[in-house]
Amino acid sequence: MPNGAVDELGRPQGWIGYFETLPDNPNAAFGVIRRCEEILAGSGAKSVLAPKVDNQLAGLLVSGFHLPQTVLTNHTPPYYLALFAGLGYRKQFKTCSFYFDRETVIKRRLRPSDFITREFNRNNWHGELLIFNQLQNKIFTGRNGYIPRTLEDDQEMLRDYLPYLDHELIIIAQTPTGTPAGLLICIPDLNQALKGREINRARIVSIGVIPGLQGKGIGAAMSAHLAGNLLRKGYQSAEASWIMEHNIPPQKLAGWFNAKPGREFVLLYKEI
Repeated sequence: MPNGAVDELGRPQGWIGYFETLPDNPNAAFGVIRRCEEILAGSGAKSVLAPKVDNQLAGLLVSGFHLPQTVLTNHTPPYYLALFAGLGYRKQFKTCSFYFDRETVIKRRLRPSDFITREFNRNNWHGELLIFNQLQNKIFTGRNGYIPRTLEDDQEMLRDYLPYLDHELIIIAQTPTGTPAGLLICIPDLNQALKGREINRARIVSIGVIPGLQGKGIGAAMSAHLAGNLLRKGYQSAEASWIMEHNIPPQKLAGWFNAKPGREFVLLYKEI
C-alpha cells in the first residue's frame, strides 16, 4: 500500500499494480485479486484502485488494442475489464491518448513575450531536478490521487532514466527572470529499443502549468517547442497519454496540432 494514498473520503487506499492472467481460467484471476484485497484490507486500506503502480503508470486498456504499446503504459488484453467488473470494480475515471504523426501534424510557432521555453540542461541536472520536483508537485498535487514526491524520490528516478533521456524532449517554461512556470516531459519510446528496433517514436508523459498561470498559452508554447524538436530529430510519431476524459484544454491543444484520438484506459475502484 503506497504511503500517503487516500481515497476521496480521506481514508487509506491500496493499489493493485501489475496483474497478469490467462483467459481460460477466470477463477484463478478472481483468487489472485481477492487475495490482494485481503492483504490491502489487512494493512488498513478501505478502498482499492486497479491497476495502478505509481503516478505515471496506471489504467486498464479498454480501446485501441491495435495501436502499439508505448513506454510506461499498460497494454492489457480486452478480457481483463470483465474480470474486475465481476468482482465489483467500477470505473473511477477514464483517460485518453492522442497520436501525433509526422506526416499530418500541423507545425506551430509561438514566441510569447511574457515567458520563454527552454530544454532540459543535462549539465545541471541537480538544479533541473529541483525545478522538476517543485513543478510536478505544484501542478499535480491534489489531482486524481497524485502522491506528492520528495526530492529524493525524483532524484532516484531521474538518475535511472538520465542515460536514456533526450534532453531536447523535456521542455521547461519560465518567466524572463527565470521563475519556472510549466513543464513538459517527453521520452523516447524505449520499448522499440528493447525489441531491437530504431527508436522513432516518443511518448509525452506529462504537461502542466502551475496554478494561476493556466490559459496564457504556456502549454501551447511548450508543445510547439517540443514538436519542432521531434520533427528536426526525425521522430515519426508521438503519443500523449493520461489525459482525463473531462480535461478539455489538453484535448483541444492536441487537436490544435492535428493529433488523432488513440488508446483509452480506465482506472477501476472498489471499496473493501
